[in-house]
Amino acid sequence: MEIKIGDKSHKTRKPSDLDAALLASTGCNAAETAQQLAGSPSAGRIASALRPFLPDDAPSTPELAHAIAASGQASDYLASVSKLYADVAFAPVTGDGGAAAGA
Repeated sequence: MEIKIGDKSHKTRKPSDLDAALLASTGCNAAETAQQLAGSPSAGRIASALRPFLPDDAPSTPELAHAIAASGQASDYLASVSKLYADVAFAPVTGDGGAAAGA
């Protein structure tokens, strides 16, 4: 999938270790991030969820957040990012924030 940020399009790709990338940048794993996207996330949360799927030369998370907020189309970005997470298999989160047993 391609996603346009500002005036530049970027081809998304599945990171080799999405959990590791998200844990390093947000402190949340993929399952937790997907849950956060189900609400009404801020432009910053959308940008944090999107960044691991973008190439290294894509804008930084703060730059992405600014572009998303400035676009007035955060709901369109949210829909695109949610599709990326729908295609990723991850262990469900238990009530204590850990992965469910057997997952």
